[in-house]
Amino acid sequence: MSYNNILKFISEQNDTFPPVHLWNPKLCEGAKFYINHNGEWFFNESIIRRHNLCVLFSRIIKKEKTDYYLVSPVEKIHLDCAIEPYKIVDFDLDDSSNIVFQTNLNFAFKPQQENISKLIFYNSQWIPTVEVREGIGGFIDRNVYYKLANISSKYGFEKNNKLYLKFQNITFPLGLCA
Repeated sequence: MSYNNILKFISEQNDTFPPVHLWNPKLCEGAKFYINHNGEWFFNESIIRRHNLCVLFSRIIKKEKTDYYLVSPVEKIHLDCAIEPYKIVDFDLDDSSNIVFQTNLNFAFKPQQENISKLIFYNSQWIPTVEVREGIGGFIDRNVYYKLANISSKYGFEKNNKLYLKFQNITFPLGLCA
């Protein structure tokens, strides 16, 4: 199948993902995929510049215990992430005050209260994260963080020295209080 046919197939899935949880292929050695702290994808230390290719790869991420993999029915490749695979680049509030996040990989999602959210310590700072799908996380980009902090007077509260944001569909930590 050609690259364009694969992209067409993926784009027709309407935010559904392949059943990666059912795929348990053998691990392929030698290939290195990495996502840096800016959400940029690399293959064998070369940046992947085709955004649509990164979108395609983001559809086949699987998490096993604490490790991420890119999987197909016939192969599995380890995926290293500086923080998390997805980068949350924007958000909106819908009519019911639910928050809807937008990722850097063309995926919008409305988190559910049972979604795991946490603060991750990376590069001497705490970074808020939220589960994007099936145990796979996304980190909140700095511009989104400040945008969320700006609305914390309306949606925020402090508990145990942490600032939380509470929306209709989720409560999550935004950061530590000073």
